[in-house]
Amino acid sequence: MDKSNKRLYLALTKDQLGHVIKNFDYGAYSDKCPKSRGYLVYHDEKTICSIYQNELASIHQYYCLLRDKKVLRSLDYFAYESLYRTIAHKYRLSKKQAYHRLKQKHYLPTASKDFSSSFLSHTGEPYTLKGVRTVLREVDLLLTTDPTIHHHLKKILT
Repeated sequence: MDKSNKRLYLALTKDQLGHVIKNFDYGAYSDKCPKSRGYLVYHDEKTICSIYQNELASIHQYYCLLRDKKVLRSLDYFAYESLYRTIAHKYRLSKKQAYHRLKQKHYLPTASKDFSSSFLSHTGEPYTLKGVRTVLREVDLLLTTDPTIHHHLKKILT
């Protein structure tokens, strides 16, 4: 917790990140090797992509209080590479061909920057009708956060 700004932050270590990657079956973080999820091969492309999309959205929503969002980029890398390998496994293609196949059909999952956090540092309208920027006020995250989130954060940190 940053006492000067009265904000609650979360840290995610490499061991915890490796555990998350292992639980979602994206591969081995210690080996830096994403893997195909063979049990998804029997679904169609759209279903496979929506499964990955829902998993990434839930992960980003769960870890929205991370101080360093760069940690999630490696998780995104493992998820995307696992998706490409799964599609390549399904159709017996290379990863590059699987990527282009998904790109042509517009099935690529959204990037991590597109996941918006429900905890924004500012509130208010960014512009008035005249185009003049309004004064934004800080929101104290600690007071506006739901108590169940504090409970989940305590579980993660222990």
